[in-house]
Amino acid sequence: MKQLVVGTFEAKTKLSEFLDRIQSGREEIVITRRGKKIAKLVPYEDLNEKSKAATQASQLLSQIKAELKSQGVYVSTADLCSLVREGRKY
Repeated sequence: MKQLVVGTFEAKTKLSEFLDRIQSGREEIVITRRGKKIAKLVPYEDLNEKSKAATQASQLLSQIKAELKSQGVYVSTADLCSLVREGRKY
């Protein structure tokens, strides 16, 4: 994601434009005062949605582990996550 650095005056005068750019997911805006970074505007993340996704992922991992266990294959959650990240089949 691209990061744009702007001063406080520009941030104030172009806030609406910057919010549109952030909402589109193209950029983050860093605001400076006298050359020192003081704030960052980033897209809003709904923590409830993120939590739901994490819960669903955890349930899916449990189901996969149970299926593998029924086939006599025992694998830890960490190992399973590692395999998924690598895109491999167990």
